[in-house]
Amino acid sequence: MSIKTRMSVIACCLVAGFLVLTAVPAYIYISSELKRQISSEQFALARYMAAHFDDNVDMAREKIAKCAAALNPAEVNDPAGLREFLEFEQELQTFFDQGMYVIRLDGTLVAATSRDAALRKISPDEIDLLVRGKAVSNACASPHGPIPCLTVAAPIRDRSGSLVAVLAGRLDVTKKHFLGELTALKVGSDGYAYVIDSRRTLIMHTDRIRILETLHVGANEGIEKALHGFEGTVENTNASGVRGLTSFKRLSSAGWILAVHLPLQEAYDSLYRVRFYFGIMLAAAMFCSAMVVWFVMGRVVAPLLSLTRHVRDMAEKNGADRLVRVDTPDEIGDLARAFNGMVRKIEQQRGELERAKDFHLLLFEEFPTLIWRMGLDGRCNYLNRTWFEFTGRRSAEALGDGWLEDIHPDDRPEVEHCFAKAFAARSAYVMEYRLLHRNGEFRWIEDNGRPFNDLDGNFAGYIGFSLDITERMRAVEALRESERFARSTVDALSSHIAILDATGTIVAVNKAWREFVLANPPLSNNVNEGANYLAVCDAAVGEDAETAQSFAQGIRNVLEGKAAVFSREYSCHSPEEKCWFVGRVTRFSGDGPPLVVVAHENVTVRKLAEEELARSREELVAKHKELKSAFLQVAQGKKEWELTLDCIGDLVIMADAAGRVRRCNRAVTELARKPVDELIGRPWPEVVILPEVETDSYANGGGEIHHRETNRWFLLTSYPFTGTGTEKGAVITLHDVTEAKRSALELEQANTELKETQSQMLQREKMASIGQLAAGVAHEINNPMGFITSNLGTLRKYGDKLLEFMAFIAEKAESHLDLRKEIEAERRRLKIDYVADDLENLITESLEGAERVRKIVADLKSFSRVDEAEYKVVDLTECLDSTINIVWNELKYKATLKKEYGELPPLRCYPQQLNQVFMNLLVNAAHAIETQGEITVRTRSKEGWVSIAIEDNGCGIPDDVMARIFEPFFTTKEVGRGTGLGLSISYDIVKKHGGEITVTSEQGKGTTFVVRLPSCAAGQG
Repeated sequence: MSIKTRMSVIACCLVAGFLVLTAVPAYIYISSELKRQISSEQFALARYMAAHFDDNVDMAREKIAKCAAALNPAEVNDPAGLREFLEFEQELQTFFDQGMYVIRLDGTLVAATSRDAALRKISPDEIDLLVRGKAVSNACASPHGPIPCLTVAAPIRDRSGSLVAVLAGRLDVTKKHFLGELTALKVGSDGYAYVIDSRRTLIMHTDRIRILETLHVGANEGIEKALHGFEGTVENTNASGVRGLTSFKRLSSAGWILAVHLPLQEAYDSLYRVRFYFGIMLAAAMFCSAMVVWFVMGRVVAPLLSLTRHVRDMAEKNGADRLVRVDTPDEIGDLARAFNGMVRKIEQQRGELERAKDFHLLLFEEFPTLIWRMGLDGRCNYLNRTWFEFTGRRSAEALGDGWLEDIHPDDRPEVEHCFAKAFAARSAYVMEYRLLHRNGEFRWIEDNGRPFNDLDGNFAGYIGFSLDITERMRAVEALRESERFARSTVDALSSHIAILDATGTIVAVNKAWREFVLANPPLSNNVNEGANYLAVCDAAVGEDAETAQSFAQGIRNVLEGKAAVFSREYSCHSPEEKCWFVGRVTRFSGDGPPLVVVAHENVTVRKLAEEELARSREELVAKHKELKSAFLQVAQGKKEWELTLDCIGDLVIMADAAGRVRRCNRAVTELARKPVDELIGRPWPEVVILPEVETDSYANGGGEIHHRETNRWFLLTSYPFTGTGTEKGAVITLHDVTEAKRSALELEQANTELKETQSQMLQREKMASIGQLAAGVAHEINNPMGFITSNLGTLRKYGDKLLEFMAFIAEKAESHLDLRKEIEAERRRLKIDYVADDLENLITESLEGAERVRKIVADLKSFSRVDEAEYKVVDLTECLDSTINIVWNELKYKATLKKEYGELPPLRCYPQQLNQVFMNLLVNAAHAIETQGEITVRTRSKEGWVSIAIEDNGCGIPDDVMARIFEPFFTTKEVGRGTGLGLSISYDIVKKHGGEITVTSEQGKGTTFVVRLPSCAAGQG
C-alpha cells in the first residue's frame, strides 16, 4: 500500500470516526423519539377503542336504568306480570339479545326473557357487583357454542327507596355495536386487537376460534404486566411467539383489558426507513470526505512519489542519471539530497567490491583443494583449476551435470539423493564417494557442502570443497581386516569372553557370550555390548548377590593393578538346566587405556560327575521328602481349587448319582442362605429351586430360572460325570445371564414398540382416507337430499291445496244432487278419501326419512372431521351420538341401545381420535352379542374426570385373554374379521389424552369398558 493511500486511509478514518461519533447520538435520539411517538399513537388507538366500548356499556346501563325506573316495584312478587312487562320491551330485547331477567337480592330468579337465564341461579357475588353498577362477564350458550357476554343491571327500589330487586340484561359483546368490529379491525397490515379478562380468557379476538380460550400463565409477558395494573405500550412477545409492540388499556366498565398488537417490523417501519436514509447520508458524507482527502494528499506527497519512482528504476540507470532531481525546501528535499550522497558512496564501494571479487576468485583457483559451486537450479556453475587437474576434464565437460559422470556408478544414486535432500532443506552436508582420477583410478573423496546467500541475504546456491581421502580409507580397511581376524579367533573359543574398559563397560564379546545372552533373554539388556558389567554385578540380589559382588571386586583389583589374575567357581541357572562356571579375569596387554578380559568357562560336566555320588546317597531321603511333599501338594491343590470355585460368580454344585449335594461353592450358599454343612447330602434341586425362584422355562434338569427377590436370571446346566470305579454323578452350574436377559427383553420391547407404531400409522392413514371418503360422500348426498326435502315440502303444500279444492267442489255440489252422486261415485272408485289420508302419512314418512338421511350425513361429516384434526374443545355427548349414528347399522340388528347421559363439561381433545375409540368399543360390544342383547352407554363427570362406560351383556372375555386384549395384533375373531389393532390403538389414544381405559368382564354375563379423561385436559394430548 502506497504512502499516499495509507495517509488517505488514516485521514478518512479520522473523518469517518468524527462523522460516526456525531451521527450515532443523533440517531439514538431520533430513534428513541420515534419509538416514543409510535408507542403513544398506538396507545391512543387502544385508549380510543376502550372509551368507545365504555360508552356503549354506559348506554346499556342507561337503557336498563330507564326500564327499571318504569317498572312497578309491586310487581316484583308477580313473575307473570314481570315476564309480560319484559316481553313488551321489544327494543330492549333487541339490544339485550341474550335475555333480560329480574332477580331478588338472595339470587332467586323472578322472571326472564331468555331460556338460558331461566336455568341459572345468580351468585351473591354477581348480585353484589350488579347492585354496585359493575358489569359482569360470563359465557352464554348459542347454536354455535359458548360466546362471551356482558351483564349490566339497574336497581329496583320501592317507594321508600329500599332496594328490593335487580333488573339485569345480557348482551353478546361479539356484536358489531360492542366488540364485534375487533374481528375485522386491521391494525396496520398484520396487527390486530383483542380483549382478555382477569382470568386470562380471551373475550374477543380476530381469530374467532380463539374466543373464550384461556391462556397459560406466563404465555404472554405483556398480559401478565397488564393484569398487575400496567397500562401503556411495551415491546412484547405474544402467545404465538411473534415479537411486536403491544398497547394495554383496562376497560373501566367491565374490568377487562383491551390490547392492540402490531409486529415490530411493521410498527418500527418508519424507524427502519429513517435508519436506512441516515446510513445513505452518512455513507455519502464519508465518500465526499474521502475524495477531498485523496485530492489533498495527492498534492502533498507528489514529490515523495517522484522520489520513490526514481528509486524503483535505479537498476536501469547509470552514472549521473542515478541521482535524484528533487529540490524542495522541505523534508522531502533533504531526503533527496541525502539519497544522492548515499548513491555516490555506493558507487565508490562497488568498485572496491569488484577488485575484492577478482582477488578471491584467483585465490580459489590456486587453492590445493577441489572447490565447487552450484546455483539455484542445483547444477554446478563453478569448479576451480585443482578440480580440472584432478579429473583431467575440461570446463565445458564438467560444469552443469557433467561432473556426475566421474562418480562411481554404485555411489552416484546415493550422492544425488544426499544432495537433493540437503538442497531441499537448505542444510550443510558431508558425504563420501568415489571419483574418477585422471589416471583412470577411482579415489575416495570427502565432499563438504553448505548453502550460501547473496549480498541481499537471499539463498543463492551451494558452495563446497572435496578432499582426497583414499589413503585414509585404505588404512581403515586394513585395520578392519585385522579386527575381523582377531574376532574370529576369539569367537572360535568355547569360553564366554568379554572385554571391559576401565569403567566396567563391555566393549566387545565373543560368539559364545552372545549365544549365552540370546539363550537367556532377561540378560540381553544387562550384559550385552555397551552395558556396564560392574554395575550389573553390584546390583545383583538374592542368592547370587555375594558371588556377583565378589566377581566385581576381583575385576576392580585387576584393573587397578592390585592383582594380575582373579578366578572363582560359581553356579548359573539357564532356562533348561543348572550349570557351573569358572570365571577368570586377566589384564589386557597392549597400549592405551587399561582393559581386562573376562572369561567364563562351563565346567558343568565335571561338576555333575562330582555330584552324582552325593546324589545317590541322598536318594532315599529325597524320596521320602518327595512323598511328603506330594501329600502336601494334594492338600494344597484341593484348598486352592475350592478357593478358585468360591471366587467365581457362577453357582457350581457337585452331586452324586442320587442327586445329593457333595460339594458346592460359596455362591450356592449365598443364594440358599445356608452354610455348606446344611447343604451337603440334600437333593440339589431343593438347594437352587427355592420358593422365590420362577421355573417356567426349566425342564429336564436344564433351562432358565428367575430369582424374583434379586431379579437375577440363571442358565442352569447339568454335566454328568463318571469317576473312578462305579462312582457317578453330575456337576450342576448356574450361570448369571441377567444382563443378557435384560438386553434381550429391551430389544424385544423396542421391536414391539416399533411394530405398534407402524400399525398405528397405518391405521391413522386408513382412518384419514375413510374420513376423506366419508366427507366426500356426505357432500354428494347432501345436494340431492336438499332437492328431495324441498320438493316434499312443496308436495305437501300442493296436496293441501288439492284437498282444499276437493272440499270446495264437494261443498258446491251439495245443491246439485246428480252432480254430488257422480262425484261421490267417482270419489269411491278412485279411493280419494284413502288417498287423501295416506298422502299426508306418505309425505310425513318421506320427510322423516329425508331428515334421517340428513342427520346421518351430518353425523358422517362430524365423525370424519377431515378439517378438525386439531386439538379443540368439543361436546363429548355430540361425539358419542354421531359415532352411534355411524355404527347404528352394526348395532340395530343385534342389540338395543340404551343411553344414560350425564351432564358433561366441554373437553379439549382430538375429536376424530376419540370417535375412533368409541366406534371400536361399540363395534366390539356388538360382536360380543351372539343373537340379541343390550348395549348401555353411560357418561358421568366427577372430581375433574369425565368417564364414558360402554356395557354389553354379551359372551364376556375369558380370564386368559383379558391380560392380552390391548396387545397389538392380538384378536380372538376369525381370520378376515379383525386385525387385533382396535383396542391397542384405542388404548394409545386414551393415554395420549392423559386418561385411562379399564375393563371388567364376566363370562356369560357381559363386558364393561370405561374410558376416563381429565376434564381439565387443555394443553394435554
